[in-house]
Amino acid sequence: MPSEKTSLELFKIAIETNVQIRHLKRYKTTLEDTFIRAIGE
Repeated sequence: MPSEKTSLELFKIAIETNVQIRHLKRYKTTLEDTFIRAIGE
């Protein structure tokens, strides 16, 4: 989900499109993720 969108917006879209959201988990960037992104892999 794009960082500029909120979970509330996601749920509104789900209601409008008759889609059920079963799981929603916050993703936290790890130091390893940041390092890999920095070196371009």
